[in-house]
Formats: sequence, structure tokens, C-alpha cells
Amino acid sequence: MKYRYIGLAIAGIAMTGQGFAQMPQYDYYKDALRFSQIQPGSTSRFKAMGNASIALGGDISSLSSNPAGLGLFTRSEFSFTPEFINSNANSAYLGTNSSSDKSRVNINNVGLVFYGPSSRGKGSNLTQGVLSFNFGVGYSKINDFTGGINFTGTNSQNSVSEFYAENYADAIGEAAYKSYLISTYDDTNYFSSVNKDKGLLQQQKIMRKGSQSEVNFAGAVNISNKIYIGASVNLLNIRYLSNNTFTEIGQVKFSQDANGNTVPDYYADYHNEYYQNYDTKGSGVNLKLGIIGRLTDNFRLGFNVQTPSWYSIEDNYSENLYTHQTDNPYFTEYTNSPEVYPFTYNLTTPAVYSFGASLLNGKIGLISADVEFVDYSSIKLKTDDANTQGDFIDENRYITNNYGGAVNFRIGGELRLAPQYFLRAGYSLLGSPYQNSNGSDNTTNIYNAGLGYRAGNISVDLAYQNLSYKTQITPYELSSGGSPVANTKLKNNNLFLTVSARF
Repeated sequence: MKYRYIGLAIAGIAMTGQGFAQMPQYDYYKDALRFSQIQPGSTSRFKAMGNASIALGGDISSLSSNPAGLGLFTRSEFSFTPEFINSNANSAYLGTNSSSDKSRVNINNVGLVFYGPSSRGKGSNLTQGVLSFNFGVGYSKINDFTGGINFTGTNSQNSVSEFYAENYADAIGEAAYKSYLISTYDDTNYFSSVNKDKGLLQQQKIMRKGSQSEVNFAGAVNISNKIYIGASVNLLNIRYLSNNTFTEIGQVKFSQDANGNTVPDYYADYHNEYYQNYDTKGSGVNLKLGIIGRLTDNFRLGFNVQTPSWYSIEDNYSENLYTHQTDNPYFTEYTNSPEVYPFTYNLTTPAVYSFGASLLNGKIGLISADVEFVDYSSIKLKTDDANTQGDFIDENRYITNNYGGAVNFRIGGELRLAPQYFLRAGYSLLGSPYQNSNGSDNTTNIYNAGLGYRAGNISVDLAYQNLSYKTQITPYELSSGGSPVANTKLKNNNLFLTVSARF
């Protein structure tokens, strides 16, 4: 079993801090939530409208949101969407405010839809029956892990060395002992050697990158220009990397020399760094089935169900310690070789149920709204490792008892400024995945806006997205309580540009 302790909790959307009791020993329940909180892939047009697209269709975005929307295509189309992601984090830790910023350019969405009109005999009714069968293939990014979090502060209440002492039997505890950060009475009871009276300077640096994506293979049928039914098979991919460094600077107190002999108390300044690295890869599959009904020429209703997603995940976690001391006659510095803990497991993420309604007027524009339900308590972790199965029982129990159902809302609109120009705006509210938020705001707000240009066979669309949420990070967990907490607000300012060609 990989000893990936919850001691230094690394934050993300899926890791909003909670004060729940009976936490499991390991932290896979956090990854399980992180990889369950996804968003549909889309073009800049639908992004600008808040991704409120379940009942709209007729856009490459339908490959990811509702495959029934492919049935509204009357021509083949290719679409390409690059993105610019800027992630900003502001943290308050032990009375000190800190910030960090990270940016990157990537591909967000690319897709191709083939229009397949039905063959009709001469004199047949061209508006009744199966009018077309359309097929599409595409790539969409459904989760982005880009970001960095930094925070610093002075702690006079506890030390990370107390966390090392509680885990003395592991490699990290042994390294702390060899670094003179912890001591022992009898080789079984370890305690911190750190002097907290003058306060300890603590700093956490977290750098993350990676994403979740899906490759969609979808088909849809158009029945009488009234009913559109579609389905897709979606191949899923996860890549998550996180490099984390926790630094503590202070004094250690000694009453014994290197041979265990009692000596007068003396102090030494120390600089300690604890490194943690996560490298996670995963692949999986899910299915989507959707329907859109054109009740009138101007009003549509849509429904889409996404099955649970089944993932196989390979996780590699490593950690090591570095300590340097001055004024210690017995010790200068120590670092241990990184301990690498590979582990594989299976993850089942929740089904997603989406409902939508759209009101359209070709001369003016449109308004669209979606509501979505996700039951995060249905997340399941599983492993074939006999030594770990008992631990995963605790992880799954924690998920069932603490994660809950979330309702997500999306609304957006498009205004036709001129025959070729469009103005768009949208908003999304993603509900809390927790049963009890303990007074914390665990929702995510997403504001969108954009412009569009359409002329002949070419469309160019630009979208801006502002995503924000709050989280809490506990740099180390102590069994005695009182672990320090960083309150962090994360904000993404993203730009998307889509170029589409019809043929």
C-alpha cells in the first residue's frame, strides 16, 4: 500500500476544506471528487452562453453536452478551439496574505460532424420520418488543473515536526529523526524537538498542471425536424501532476548529544523542506444518451443522461525531506532519497442528469437554461490490492457519509446585433458537493461573455470566462487538533477562440 497520508493536504476544486470527523487515513476520496467535478467541453459560442446548451444543439459542443444536438446539423462542420488559461490564488494563512499566478495556452475543443441526409424517393414527403443521420467525432477538455497556490505565515502554536513525530514509523519520520527535528524517549514514543516560543516561519508552495479530457464518438437522428435522438461513446483521460513544497524555519532545542548523552540545553536554527510529488494517469469510458424536442418553431426542450464514468488509475506519489541546521555541533544537513509509492485503483464517478429549455428567435437571438443533477455520494473506489481493500472501505464510507447531491444551474443568451454579428453572455452556478458545508461556501460561480461573427461557411467566436471558488488548505493534520488552515480564493480568467468551417 502506498502511504499517501492526508498530512499535507493539497487543494483543488475537489478539496474544499471541511471539518468532518472520522477522516480516512489516506486521501483518495479527495482525488475521487476532483476527478468527478467536470464541465462539458464546448466551443466559444456555447461557452459564452454559460454552456446552457442541452436543448440547443446544432453546434460541435453537442458532442460533449448532448449528442442529440448533432441531429440539428444540416451541413458538415469542422471546429477548432484553443484556450488561454490564467489561474490566480489569494490565500490568508496565520494572519498573512499571499498570492500566486499561473498561465498556459492549450487546446480546449476540436470536432468534426458529418451530415448524412436520408435517401428519399421521388415524390416522397421531405419533412416526415427520418430526415438525416449525423455522425461526429471530437476532443474536449472537461477539467483543468492548471494553477499555483502560495501561502506563508508565522506559527507559534504547532510545528510540522509534530506531524513527523506522529508518523515516526515511516520514511518521512525516520528522516525527521535523523535531521534532529524529533526525539524519542524509548524508540516508540517520539516528540518534536522544535522550540515554538519565538514562532516558526511556514510556507507552502503548490504547483499543479494537467487536465481531464474526452474523445467523443457520437451519432444522432433527425425525425421530422421535431425529435432529435443521439448517443455517444466517450473515451476518457486523466493527467494530474502536483509538486508541493512545505517549508518551516525556526529553532530546535537539544538536551542530548549525538551519542545520547545528556548535555546542557542548546538551540540550533533549522531550515526544513518537505517535498511531495503526485503524478496521476487514468483512462476510462462513459456513455451519453440525449433527446431534444422541438415543441414549436421557437421553443425546444432537451434531456441528456451521462452514465457513471469508469476509470482505471495509475498513481505515483513520492516524498522526501531536506533539513539544514546552523550552530549544531553534531549535525549540518540531511536529505533522504525520495520514497516513491506506485499504486493502481479503479474509480467510478457519478452519473449526470441534465435538463434544458431554449427559446429562439432567428431575428433577435435566443435564451437557454439548463439544470443538472450529480450525486457525489455515489462515487466508488476499488482496488485489487488485498492490503488496501480495507482502507478503501473507509474511503468509500467517508464519501457516502460526507459527499452529497449537487444541483448545477446554467443560463445564457445570444443577441443578434446585425446579420453577421452576435453578442453573448451566460452564468453558471455549480452546487456544493458536500452534504454539510459547515458554514463554508462550496459553490462555484462562472461568468461568461463573448462575441461572434458568421459569414457564409466561416464562423469566428470569442469567449471570456471568469471562474471563482473558495477552498481551505490544511498543510498538515495533527491528531491532537489545532492544525493550521489557509483560506484561499481561486479565480480563473480564461479566453477561448473558435474557428469553424461548414462544408
